[in-house]
Amino acid sequence: MAANDKSKEAQEDDDREVAEHLQGAVEASFRLKRLLRDDLKDNLQEQPAKKPRFEEQNVGPDEVARIDRILRKWGLQGETVVRHVLEGLNAFELKELENSGYYPDTTNEWRGPAELSAVHIAQMREMMGQSGGSLDPIQAFRAHWDLDGTQEVRLRLLCHKDVRYVMTHFDGTRPLEQVMEEAKSQPALRGLGIGAAPAFQSGSKVLGRYYRLEIIDPTTDAVVFGDANLSFALNLARHRKVLGHVGRVLATTFENLETLRERYMEAMAHLSSAMISIILCVHLLPGLANVLKEVDVAIVGAGYSGLSAARVLKRHGVSFHVLEARERVGGRILNQEVVGQNPDDVVEMGGEWLATGHHEALRLFKELGFEFFHRPFNTLGGASNATVPPCRGACAVRVRSEDGWHSVSSPDAAVKLFPQEERQALQKAQDEMSKEVRNTPCHAPFSNPNASLWDSLSYDAFLKMVLGLQHFPMAYNTLYAYADDAEALNQISALFVLWQLNCSDGVEGSGGEDFWRVRGGSQAPAIRMAAQLGEDLQLGAHVTAIHRRDNSLYEVHSSKGVVVAKHVIVAGLTPSLITAIDFQPPLDGAMDQLLERMPVGTTMKYSMVYEKPWWRERGYLGKMIFLNTSAPSNYVHNCFDNSPYSWSRGVLTCFTEGAQNRAFLRLTDSQQKAVMQNILAEALGDGMHYCGRWCFHGHCSRSFSMFRLGCRM
Repeated sequence: MAANDKSKEAQEDDDREVAEHLQGAVEASFRLKRLLRDDLKDNLQEQPAKKPRFEEQNVGPDEVARIDRILRKWGLQGETVVRHVLEGLNAFELKELENSGYYPDTTNEWRGPAELSAVHIAQMREMMGQSGGSLDPIQAFRAHWDLDGTQEVRLRLLCHKDVRYVMTHFDGTRPLEQVMEEAKSQPALRGLGIGAAPAFQSGSKVLGRYYRLEIIDPTTDAVVFGDANLSFALNLARHRKVLGHVGRVLATTFENLETLRERYMEAMAHLSSAMISIILCVHLLPGLANVLKEVDVAIVGAGYSGLSAARVLKRHGVSFHVLEARERVGGRILNQEVVGQNPDDVVEMGGEWLATGHHEALRLFKELGFEFFHRPFNTLGGASNATVPPCRGACAVRVRSEDGWHSVSSPDAAVKLFPQEERQALQKAQDEMSKEVRNTPCHAPFSNPNASLWDSLSYDAFLKMVLGLQHFPMAYNTLYAYADDAEALNQISALFVLWQLNCSDGVEGSGGEDFWRVRGGSQAPAIRMAAQLGEDLQLGAHVTAIHRRDNSLYEVHSSKGVVVAKHVIVAGLTPSLITAIDFQPPLDGAMDQLLERMPVGTTMKYSMVYEKPWWRERGYLGKMIFLNTSAPSNYVHNCFDNSPYSWSRGVLTCFTEGAQNRAFLRLTDSQQKAVMQNILAEALGDGMHYCGRWCFHGHCSRSFSMFRLGCRM
């Protein structure tokens, strides 16, 4: 660069007016800017222009085919951003990823599949590759002095004090090993024996961080914006103190003074007010925060609970705003198209069925213009379903017992396969359980005379010890279905199951439980309701805090801004999501403890999609019952025909739940597929044509909330 050009640019920088107290920071920034600008221009003159990134990736046909297979396996064929992430991998990394059992969690409330995949790939590279990276000072030191791999390894084993000494005093005139031995006898470097990096911490772990901090002007102030970065600001101030910096760290926060004293006073005790300043914004919120709206009611969650609440408020002219963390509505409900002949052709990846007792949901969906149809196996009970294709023969239900597969006329007829003694044990257990269900009213479950006892027992212990089914596995597994909570029975409170059955009028586990399906898929009504809300619905707004002001208004903080409201509805969130929200004032202690004791279960739903429902031609209903689900090799809880309304495709869906699901997830993808295909082949016969491109892998690995033992407060 010519001298007059440099002088001209420097003059332009100097001509800008800045406040006197910021001149030091601004001058340092301009110096760094000019250095980087000069270096960039010199490099551009010496080096040819870089190729675009997509050319560098050089994605060949083999890589494209492998990427397509991975996306199909994940059920993310249409996700172009995920594809872009995968295109950044080389052939070896793609092969490793395909052969691994990794699946991005599509139920993640805060991160999308592309971001989750990128994080996993970075971790995979870190495990496979050499230590260090482009900013690794030890790797740079090795390259500068042309050291070998053994010497690099020895350097990485040194503590912080010794590795700094070696890198400061080694000049190539003496053997590296001699300088390393000399470093051991040196005293600790002044100022580095306390704080965030004691002298004897691993040098390779902390050295890079300190080298990057050392390029900051020690006299320059730093400002950290964002409420979630207060901990980072404290760490930065601590690091700068250790390095001898005199510049302050300015941090902004919407926390109130009481919360700061409670959470951060101990951390701030070692830092002087000259080192860090915290700017309290909570009382300046309307002027400083990104206030989305001021409404009567803020609704957290756009599942059916939140959308229904918004619908009622809108009907009565009450202002509201709905905040949803995901980029879609429906919560645990999700439609997946199967490319059939009409819009009804979807597979529901989450919840999909309505019981006969779901009067309000049925009324709402009819009001929205939706029709219903029956699950195929309910047609045996007399329910009409004109679209069902003919079924040859008896259209049997397949039942797996200890001695193999059997055909029965209906799910209830499976009891006929039980030995006489086991049928009697089941009938006695059902009578006793019905009595306890009646004694556990929905509005007051602890009025049951045995409430404390049942609350202290797991449902597993209740079935075995109280109902006497420890030696009757088929009867045990028949009552297993009553605990529809996707978790091992030894983890669920017996009182919770009894209460649940009373609240559902005994429909849990019965033929009336999963009676209706929605034409167009269970998510379709939610999508229609959301469309009617317009700008009163905000997607991608992850709620982090709900604070009550002194004037009794609430501030609902989200990733998209703040909603100020008179009232707040937390609609249908799982307990784990509720406890992740910062409530000020805090939730009642008893409520907080109850939520902590209500985990969610684990279940996976596997849908195998075929060109047609071939099992009906073979005389099978598509329903499969497993009477011995406790067998170590049996991962599946139940399977059934889940074909769309038009029957343009055939769909068989299987569930794995609780401990069985966790064991199943430890299998590789190919092993999981083999298990499912073997089960279907054993139950329905070989030779079916599997349309592999239509297979949708599991959804909602965290599903139903449940009460563990002893949840009574």
